[in-house]
Amino acid sequence: AALTLGAATGSEGSVLSLQAAGSFIFNGLVTLSDLDNVIENTTTAGTISFNGGFSLSAGGTSSFVTMAGTTVNFGGSLTVSGSALVFNAASTADFIAGTPTITPTAPITFGHVILSGGTTTLAGDIAVVGNWSNTGGALTAAGFTVTFSGTSNTIGGTVLTVFGPMVIADAAVYTMNNSNSCTSL
Repeated sequence: AALTLGAATGSEGSVLSLQAAGSFIFNGLVTLSDLDNVIENTTTAGTISFNGGFSLSAGGTSSFVTMAGTTVNFGGSLTVSGSALVFNAASTADFIAGTPTITPTAPITFGHVILSGGTTTLAGDIAVVGNWSNTGGALTAAGFTVTFSGTSNTIGGTVLTVFGPMVIADAAVYTMNNSNSCTSL
């Protein structure tokens, strides 16, 4: 089952919990900026789609929680400020279309990342602990760093990715499966 919503702004204490193998589809911008707002997937992995973008500016305890197997689709931009956003290491963030910008003024750590459509632009450094796969999108790194820190993962896909600075963290193990490039390693 799917729940489709337009734009959403959480007021204090709002909780939206995906507890079955289904999906939340947000067609407008979703903003969590007040205290104690939560969007979560905690029982059975499902899909959460932010077609209009997602903004987390947690001055308090607002959060976005994923679990292993969760797929989070971004058709709009992702903005994080105030506190870190850490995706479950076995979840997938898929940048599906359009021209989303990833703007971290607080750290963002992804599990797996897929660029499946559109052009995704970095407006800050990000970290990835899982696989990176480009199956039809493009990355505009704009000089920002992608840090890879997982073990036994791949950087690949059917389309090459042109990274800005790339960091492979100590003890991280990655296999490059195509002719990706970076400005520095």
